Amino acid sequence: FDVDDTLYQNNWKTADKLTVAMKAYTTERLNLPSEAAYQLYKKHGTTLRGLQQENYPVDVEDYLKYCHTIDRSDIKPNPELKSMLERLTKADKWCFTASITEHAQACLEHVGIDQCFKNPIIDVRGVDFYTKHHKEAYYKAMKKAGISPKCASQCVFLDDSVSNIKVAKEIGWITILVGKFGRDDGKPVVCDAADYHVNNPLELESIFPQLFT
Repeated sequence: FDVDDTLYQNNWKTADKLTVAMKAYTTERLNLPSEAAYQLYKKHGTTLRGLQQENYPVDVEDYLKYCHTIDRSDIKPNPELKSMLERLTKADKWCFTASITEHAQACLEHVGIDQCFKNPIIDVRGVDFYTKHHKEAYYKAMKKAGISPKCASQCVFLDDSVSNIKVAKEIGWITILVGKFGRDDGKPVVCDAADYHVNNPLELESIFPQLFT
């Protein structure tokens, strides 16, 4: 499971706060234009990866701490999702986030589902700062989860990003795109690489009922 805008959905309110924080960091500390943070995110998968790839002098841990020190009060409990995840007993559950463990854990706690995941969160540090735009991130995530690349077809991946879904599909994962409308334009999202396209993660149970008790 992706975390942001997948395991919780709040009309991108938290995503917008992250964007504001990244914009503040890149403009105030790196003296970049105000639009640079989001442009780097769209091009590279995360703003941080863009800064690294384009050789900006960024202190990685300082950046991560600064940008993830945000208010998360817009993330609300979801008892229905908690119940569904508790019934998902016939598959290992992992959170795979392009963010950091501290942020993902805080989000899970706000939703009330942190106890539903017994495995460690796989975050951007755990995949050596590759983003989900890169196949390397998925192979490293599988290694963290103890899954052989030969078993890629046994991985079911829920994410809200079309770009991420496309790469996951290329390496053989079963893909579920979450969310029917785009963040930037509000238009219906189309993704041929998605095996399934759902409004929210609750629909997982109807797709794979055999994984639930």
